[in-house]
Amino acid sequence: MSHMQRRGTRRAGFTLIELLVVIAIIAILAAILFPVFAKAREKARQNSCINNQRQIALAVTMYVQDHDETFMPAPPAGAWSQYLVSYNEPTIYDCPTQTGRGKNTAPEYGFSEALFGMALGDVQRPSMTVLSADITNTAMTGAYALVAVDTDLSDRHSSGTVLSCVDGHVAAESFNKVTTSKSATLLLRGYDFLPIMTSLIGEVPGVSAGAFEGADSFGRSADLTMPTGSYRTGSDPSPDIMVEFDIDCTASGYFCKTSNAPEYMAWGLSLYDNSGAPSNSTLGAFVPPSLPGVQIAFRTNGGPTDAGTCKAGTSQARLSAYSGGQSALSAEAPVTYKDIAQVNWAPVTPMPTYHVKLYVLNGKDLYAMISGGAETAVAATLDITGVNTNPTMYLYGKGRTNCRCRPASSNIRFYTR
Repeated sequence: MSHMQRRGTRRAGFTLIELLVVIAIIAILAAILFPVFAKAREKARQNSCINNQRQIALAVTMYVQDHDETFMPAPPAGAWSQYLVSYNEPTIYDCPTQTGRGKNTAPEYGFSEALFGMALGDVQRPSMTVLSADITNTAMTGAYALVAVDTDLSDRHSSGTVLSCVDGHVAAESFNKVTTSKSATLLLRGYDFLPIMTSLIGEVPGVSAGAFEGADSFGRSADLTMPTGSYRTGSDPSPDIMVEFDIDCTASGYFCKTSNAPEYMAWGLSLYDNSGAPSNSTLGAFVPPSLPGVQIAFRTNGGPTDAGTCKAGTSQARLSAYSGGQSALSAEAPVTYKDIAQVNWAPVTPMPTYHVKLYVLNGKDLYAMISGGAETAVAATLDITGVNTNPTMYLYGKGRTNCRCRPASSNIRFYTR
């Protein structure tokens, strides 16, 4: 066979273009599959965490049964998990998503600080009361406790967390695409991580509708004195309190619409407040944020409407605090209200009565759960130790030129642990 004949029978190799096409296809497939593999791996880690916390909940249950139906006390030193050494293996305190290796002396899960020393019978909703949860690196110190949800709760599992409840069940809660705080989100989903407040330390007289009114400027009730034990005295630590009360607002007016100006009503309760005369809010429609103390406020959403009606669709709730020249504002949370139909200054049907449970914890962690019309929750964080020595509180209200606001509040009760 000649040289030319042998050359004619040789098979040609891949061209450069063909190789590049194959490489590109492989790269595209890899780009598609790698995230899938990563999610699958993270899902496996999450399942491992679910199993770990199920074992932790079981160990806690056994501890409670062996100790007069009472949860472990706050440890004087070291992690909470030291009490469970005889009930489980140290490996269950290791979260595979975390770096390092958790163990009995350094768990990667937090125990709810609200449950330390608590009797099991005092837990009213065991199926929704948080027992343990993933905690952040910054919370992995001291007692390794879950104290403030927004700073201590970790969402390390694909923007989600694993938590267990007192009844022993475990859940994976996602915060993906959630715009509210983690604490408010969990409260709205029905979870409870707040300390049980059962000791009544005092009541404050209510403020009846018509005791004062607000128009273009904020109106304010007479001084209301908070009960002893609800505010800090001297160098004492800040008390943990829960203030429970009802609040509503009656409106009157004459044709709400004034040109294109937004129309709204605003009313709220302010604690630890030693301010002077009230002034217009820089926010326009909430209790002034520059007031010292802690405020829970409501408002109708403003907007030009037909004459005779102050209709805005939804109301807003806001929890705010001001201390030492700094303020902290929670996200606004929607609540419902009735349209304000006003004719010739005649009083109209009041807004729904909102029932509020306002928690002030650790001198900085603020939570409010609101029911009435609709349920919602708001949260804020600010060190208020600079103002929580003030024992005075007020009810505030604000309207517009053609809309008068007459707030009222009743059943104001203060509780502690």
